[in-house]
Amino acid sequence: AQREPCAPSSLIAVGIRQMARPHPSGIWLIAAALTFAASLTFRAIDLPLCDGFAMGTHWMWHNLNGVVLGVLTMAVIRHGRRQAV
Repeated sequence: AQREPCAPSSLIAVGIRQMARPHPSGIWLIAAALTFAASLTFRAIDLPLCDGFAMGTHWMWHNLNGVVLGVLTMAVIRHGRRQAV
């Protein structure tokens, strides 16, 4: 069964909406979406490449997912709504 790339598409959609507002978090969401799409690509090509490239690309999947989390965390830190205390 083929999986739909919902997460990157959702991040792009929300990023575009934020950029149209204009809100500075939009570019962070677009960056996270593109990074996540790259991580999914490395995950998808890992198994076919393992025979010829022993190290594989699975490690890139993990590293780029960490970058995605970092980018989204920075978006929240810099542009998240502050709650009244």
